[in-house]
Amino acid sequence: MNFDFHLHSTFSDGSSTMEDIFIKGKELNLNAISITDHDTTLGLNLEKQLSKKYDIPCIPAAEFTAVEKGVKLHVLGYHIDKDSKELYNYSSNLLNYFDERSKKQIKILRANGIRSEEHTSELQSP
Repeated sequence: MNFDFHLHSTFSDGSSTMEDIFIKGKELNLNAISITDHDTTLGLNLEKQLSKKYDIPCIPAAEFTAVEKGVKLHVLGYHIDKDSKELYNYSSNLLNYFDERSKKQIKILRANGIRSEEHTSELQSP
């Protein structure tokens, strides 16, 4: 049997969409997958839908960041409750934090003359 229980999608730091992951999983004849995006459960409903669409069972999971005595760790959690309000709020708040931090970083880069021609229209301030 073929499984992959540690995948990342574009919901965190992966380069493939969830659908792309399921398409590739079908091509590879995977019997089950688990997408363990970093610090977010926001893609779990889509994962469940795609699991049905592509007939590949999935285990709802996430990879959470923890800090213990100043050491950063990643903890994989499997069979998590995709409907947990606490996890949804955690994921949403963290996403908002990173969005705001990214906007500040973009402003700093622009103030220093650094621009990305490829993404200029997407990043322009209103």
